[in-house]
Amino acid sequence: MSINFESQMEFVRERNRIKYENKLMYEEDLFSQNSQREFLRQRQLEIERKNEEEARRLEQIMIEEQIENERKELKIFIDNYIISRLNNNKRNLELNINHLRNEAENLFYDRLLKKQQDEEYYRTILQDSKK
Repeated sequence: MSINFESQMEFVRERNRIKYENKLMYEEDLFSQNSQREFLRQRQLEIERKNEEEARRLEQIMIEEQIENERKELKIFIDNYIISRLNNNKRNLELNINHLRNEAENLFYDRLLKKQQDEEYYRTILQDSKK
């Protein structure tokens, strides 16, 4: 049962070649896994960035709509205020329309500020109650 030296060397070379190929495959697998992880991380960051941009865009649209609604409310409020004041002061027709307009704007914004403060107060109470 004597195996000659050359056969043994061939066996050792083959075993070393297989070990080397296994090591290469393992390193390639690690590289592939790391590449996939990096790709998925970059993709996730891109999705988060797009979601944040979309959220900002929607928030901006909501703010613009709110401003437009408040402008409409302001115009209606001022018109109604001026008409009401003119109707109440039929004898004093010398009321200055610009003065009434400023007075109505101030009153409107005071009410709007109070409404916003009330909303903030209730939001704070709600957050505190959740804790």
